[in-house]
Amino acid sequence: MRDALWNALSLDMMRRCAALLPSDRAEWAAAMTHELEVIEGAKAKLSFAAGCMWAAIKERTLRMDFAVKSVRLAAVAGMLVIAVFGALSAWRVTAFNAPTAMVVGMSSVVFATAAVWTLVRGPIALVQTATIMLVVHGFALVYLMKTSAASGWVNWILYRALATEGLMIWGALLAAGVFLMRALAAPGRSHS
Repeated sequence: MRDALWNALSLDMMRRCAALLPSDRAEWAAAMTHELEVIEGAKAKLSFAAGCMWAAIKERTLRMDFAVKSVRLAAVAGMLVIAVFGALSAWRVTAFNAPTAMVVGMSSVVFATAAVWTLVRGPIALVQTATIMLVVHGFALVYLMKTSAASGWVNWILYRALATEGLMIWGALLAAGVFLMRALAAPGRSHS
């Protein structure tokens, strides 16, 4: 009974796969469906169908202009929002803690520059900038983990938090840049 249910689920997933795939991938969908028919065992069929579903979702997502435009807009807008908040924070902190204001202000400039550079050069600029900034924040975090309050750094805990936050933000931006590069390089896509 369970095998019959899994076989039915596998077939249903393959029908959904075929519907999900772009029309120029109909031959691929037919080949996947045929391959499913010759696979022995309900678990193996379900596993294969799940892999096909994942591939179909990726293929469809990479072809969707909406997804590409949304990720591009979100990445650039996110960097600009972070830059504005960073600039406002730096301005507010300047009066009572100039070193922190300088760190936050420099971070704000980097985000604003990366946003503009991404608009000018496209996803490759985002990937390059995010990779460099991940290395910078990684080294900063390692250094700050070895530094203590006794070293004279007034805000070493804040700087550690900023380095950690930077790793997360630039990691997300790197993922967005890689997605955009793959999506724009997908076969059948115009490079607009």
